[in-house]
Amino acid sequence: MTPPTSTTYKGRYSEPVPIANLQDYGDDFAEFEPFDGIDEAAPRSYPGGDALTVENINMCQNINKPNHFSGAYDTQNLVVRRGQEFVVRVSFNRALVQQDDFQLEFLIGESGSGTGSCRINKSQADGTTDFWFCRN
Repeated sequence: MTPPTSTTYKGRYSEPVPIANLQDYGDDFAEFEPFDGIDEAAPRSYPGGDALTVENINMCQNINKPNHFSGAYDTQNLVVRRGQEFVVRVSFNRALVQQDDFQLEFLIGESGSGTGSCRINKSQADGTTDFWFCRN
């Protein structure tokens, strides 16, 4: 018995591997349907408060550079050593409350993506407002 003959594609795919996302889908997208009874959409936030926005990110270079022996590097970016802790301070437009949820994402490596890089996500959803310890 001979196996059925077919065009082989890379890996376990049964059709060509897509190489672009520029296909014309035409009217494939559903039409927008607003929720019943809601006149105007508004961001969800603590009642009576503004939406949580970042006002300042301080990479604490005056603390991190001496601790990581990276003060002699000719760059404005923070340089840290693998396996050592570093300090980052994030300031928001208002005080955090238990309902606030945000994420801090670090892209580490030459370009922040691809081989030799690392992506670290730190989520804040438990209402704590003090220090984080994230060790991967």
